[in-house]
Amino acid sequence: MILDDINSPSDLKRLDTAALFELSSEIRQTIIQTVLTNGGHLASNLGVVELTLALHYVFDTPSDKLIFDVGHQCYAHKLLTGRRDKFSEIRKKGGISGFIKASESEFDVMNSGHAGTALSIAAGLMRARNLEGADYEIVAVVGDGALGNGLSAEALNDISGLSGKLIIIINDNGMTINKSVGGLAQSDKSGIAAAHGIKFLGSVDGHDLEALTTALNAAKASETSVLLRVQTIKGKGFSEAEDAPDCFHSVSNGGLFSENLGGILADLADLDPKIVAVTAAMRDGTGLAEFARRHPDRFFDAGLAEGHAVIMAAALAKCGFKPFVAIYSTFLQRAYDQIIHDVLLDNLPVVFLLDHAGTVSGDGESHQGIYDLSYLLPLPAISVFAPASKSELPTAVRDALALSAPAAVRYPKSEPKNPSKFLVSDINALPREADVILLSSGARPLEIARRAADILMRRGLNPAVANMFKIKPFPAELIGRLEGKIVATVEDNVAPLGFGSYVLSVLNEAGADVKVMSFGVKDAVLPPASDEELIELAGLSPSHIAFSILKILI
Repeated sequence: MILDDINSPSDLKRLDTAALFELSSEIRQTIIQTVLTNGGHLASNLGVVELTLALHYVFDTPSDKLIFDVGHQCYAHKLLTGRRDKFSEIRKKGGISGFIKASESEFDVMNSGHAGTALSIAAGLMRARNLEGADYEIVAVVGDGALGNGLSAEALNDISGLSGKLIIIINDNGMTINKSVGGLAQSDKSGIAAAHGIKFLGSVDGHDLEALTTALNAAKASETSVLLRVQTIKGKGFSEAEDAPDCFHSVSNGGLFSENLGGILADLADLDPKIVAVTAAMRDGTGLAEFARRHPDRFFDAGLAEGHAVIMAAALAKCGFKPFVAIYSTFLQRAYDQIIHDVLLDNLPVVFLLDHAGTVSGDGESHQGIYDLSYLLPLPAISVFAPASKSELPTAVRDALALSAPAAVRYPKSEPKNPSKFLVSDINALPREADVILLSSGARPLEIARRAADILMRRGLNPAVANMFKIKPFPAELIGRLEGKIVATVEDNVAPLGFGSYVLSVLNEAGADVKVMSFGVKDAVLPPASDEELIELAGLSPSHIAFSILKILI
């Protein structure tokens, strides 16, 4: 295989067009085989194989700076930049990341896991190049859907006034995860270039290596900033992915917690014409496909623009509608100001559905949903639900809807696969004789707490585990039942300012005589790993919790 002899982009320079074409086929097959085994982003990577090859063939990376937006389209880039031998371990513990990761390679300029960052990075690099008097090319590869992100618009406005040259490549496949929405996605991109004083080089077939290298050489030769539109097919070379690129955007090896969410919301919307669903380019990822099919007039995809999605939902609520905003926990961080300024301050009945909350296997650092309790629990007037199973999700959704006030429902990517037999106590019927009470905050924390309780029980203790289905407000009736007990809180959120801190503050304010031990994600960045490995890395192993409690009790 030609790929076996490619250890860096410099090795590409000796290849002719026929060899490059053969190499593109080998890269594509390697990606397909690996992703179908490990999980990860498939269709998005298959669409940029030739483009990535041509970029490294024409430019002199890493001296020339190549930036990917979004970073999930980097698999061919990793195969070509010295990580071929590690590629089979992508998204695994100790393996390489499925996103651009600066600490991993000098070819990865800056971390990239969220959309809309490439052009802002480019603006920073342009300024650094000017200050240093350096001479290198800066190339930003931007998905057409990412142009609708507010950060991209802000960066383009800034770049138009900068001296020096930038090459912008628009990877135009008509898709984000689903079909791209909005006027920018439908345009030919020449207007964007003209509006910002950037030279438009036209469009090129993103799977024609000769045409690509010709166009990229023209961009390289230009003395001013240029924008090149590259038309690609998402899922190219894998028929199933070409036919359904949205379904094959990312391959998962387990059932999703939210797989029935669309049906749950659609059933409620059948009865209530005021219910609407909002997402940010994540219809399928958040499980809203069924709602979109049954109620297309009440389903709104805001594109890759989480802040805009939240403000829009707030306006809908102000007009008497009942919006459900479904966004991954890690992406809702991008709309924190809007949650406070546009929803909380006016006490509007927006329900946030935080998918992929807690530790997330495979995707690594940029996609861990381990901060949402820290940024939601301090907010006034918001209720927070943490259903511990798929069967509890409908109840959480209905309860949140009934509040007519801001609410959040957080749930993991998938249910735990190692169920414990330890019985869970109702919070209103906790056994008086319990030595220690473990309060859990969601699906994975509940399973961890039950497994820790198994260990404690085998050691002769009498533990009780309670599922805190509703985290906030804290049930007032529970405070008395905790009096005089040792309470251990378990959460898949970072420990500082999380569930444990919230419980401690509530009990302190009530003057309760309770010793609280908090177990949350330790102060660390969580890399790609399996669910069980993440539990260990986070400091949340059942044995660690159990033996920490034993030290106090024995």
